[in-house]
Amino acid sequence: LKSKEIEFKRVQAYQEKLTEMDSHFKQQLLQLPKESEIPELVQDVTHSARASGFSIVTVGLQQEKNTGIVIEQPISVDAAGDFRSFGRFVESISGLSRIVNIGNFTIETDDTKRTLAHMLPHVSYKIEANTYRYLEPVEPTVQNAQANAETTTGAN
Repeated sequence: LKSKEIEFKRVQAYQEKLTEMDSHFKQQLLQLPKESEIPELVQDVTHSARASGFSIVTVGLQQEKNTGIVIEQPISVDAAGDFRSFGRFVESISGLSRIVNIGNFTIETDDTKRTLAHMLPHVSYKIEANTYRYLEPVEPTVQNAQANAETTTGAN
């Protein structure tokens, strides 16, 4: 009898942990932008770049990538500024209320375009920032369920 009680307590603890993990996962999903929030997020990235001291060349959405669980939305940023600007930009992006990952970036310097004030080289950045949105599972509608039931019944 004691072994059943111990097993019951283990199962109960396991179920509580699963409930806690599910709740944590749902909270994290809330940090992913919804499709309607993507333009606002692009504005936030643009504002972060400008506030960091970048001269913006372009900011734009790239083709979405469906991973099966989430939709990855790349945002490309072409900008120029010094190395400190890049650090401030990354710090600013990390402070956004939505998840944005800075992935691929390219840094190029041009010694022929030095700034007069600091004699620093001109630095160009090509940055890919990614955000993600959760793919909601599609639940069958009542009509689809009825149609499936009719097809199954009609086949017998």
